[in-house]
Amino acid sequence: MQIREKLIGQVLAGDLKAAYAYKGFLFTHAGVTNKLLRIFRLQLADPNAANLAILINLIFQESIKHAFFKHPIFNISISRRGPDRFGGIFWEDLEDLVSSYPQGSPVWQVFGHTPVENLVIDRVLNMIVLDVGMHRKLQYLEISEQGIPVVVSL
Repeated sequence: MQIREKLIGQVLAGDLKAAYAYKGFLFTHAGVTNKLLRIFRLQLADPNAANLAILINLIFQESIKHAFFKHPIFNISISRRGPDRFGGIFWEDLEDLVSSYPQGSPVWQVFGHTPVENLVIDRVLNMIVLDVGMHRKLQYLEISEQGIPVVVSL
């Protein structure tokens, strides 16, 4: 089986996800912009991390199933040399993501995609940026049983 078919099978089976929620934190590859959040709010009565992850994964599965990738979760931002003002959950730039939330994200988000020197927990923006690369720092995120994020450095 080719890698493409294997990945498609994993997405359709629900084994490979585009988003994950844990203890009120929403995990995606590059984050959810305010633009995307406004779109999701049209479909969700309660746009909490768990509901957002379910919706994003449903959109991801249906897009893979029909090979139709026009939903804004697949947007590529101008900063990433794409045509869109803000990118989707796979192709957003950190600066654009932060600027889309002047008051901070209403949902705690954990994402990477844009390399940073150190893992960042921003309690004003409700964002955790964790793409430090294995070659720069040995750090990881730990979320306690109480839902408190902590940076662990090795």
